[in-house]
Amino acid sequence: MSLPFAAVFLSATLATASPSSVPAFPQYPATEGPHGRMMLPRITNAEEREFHTELRRAITKGYDVVDGGTEHERRGPNFAGHYVLVQWGCGSNCMEATLIDANTGNVLRLPQVPGGEQQGFEIPTGSVDLRTLQFRTNSRLLGVPNIGDSFTYYYLLEQGHWRFLKKLPTPKEE
Repeated sequence: MSLPFAAVFLSATLATASPSSVPAFPQYPATEGPHGRMMLPRITNAEEREFHTELRRAITKGYDVVDGGTEHERRGPNFAGHYVLVQWGCGSNCMEATLIDANTGNVLRLPQVPGGEQQGFEIPTGSVDLRTLQFRTNSRLLGVPNIGDSFTYYYLLEQGHWRFLKKLPTPKEE
């Protein structure tokens, strides 16, 4: 196969990649639900202490807790069955987020995207729009857009740990 033909073939293949190549939420269902009353966050380090009010209000009042793809705040787990994914703005083009296990109160950081300038809970999405992260209450799949390289990184939460699945170009906004 000649190099020019291979380049054209590869470009055409990528351009016509089916949407099924994007991980789908139903492929990764939540495996556990809440066990009753939500536990308050267990604060274990300086960074969590710095944001203890934000984390506690997420559990007690539902502040900055939204369903994936919306901006409607609500109380209760909103990710992987029994986790509360809380997101808050930290200035212009900045967002911070973390998970709280509603069953144990353990705080779990979101995955760090490759090459990001992340510090702490910061997510390099380039937006404070609470609809930026891709997630669902009944799925363990998380999509994290990275403003730095225009890719969305997909991760799977497995037994409290993140597993990288793939990265795909972030669709352009219309």
